Amino acid sequence: MVVAVSVGAASVLGLASPLFVRGIIDHAIPERNLHLLMLLAAAMVTVTILSGAIDTFETYQTTVVGQEVM
Repeated sequence: MVVAVSVGAASVLGLASPLFVRGIIDHAIPERNLHLLMLLAAAMVTVTILSGAIDTFETYQTTVVGQEVM
């Protein structure tokens, strides 16, 4: 169950990056809004770090379950 939630969370986070890129291209750059650009870039970095952490947790949980089966 925990692995399924992790997969779902990673999928949702994977959908966030294209939205941030769209915000950068459609709003931050044309409006020359440096604050928005930095905010969206920081959000992209945060999403990448969270996605990596969730992936690592998912791998760990899968390994634990696999070891218990053996």
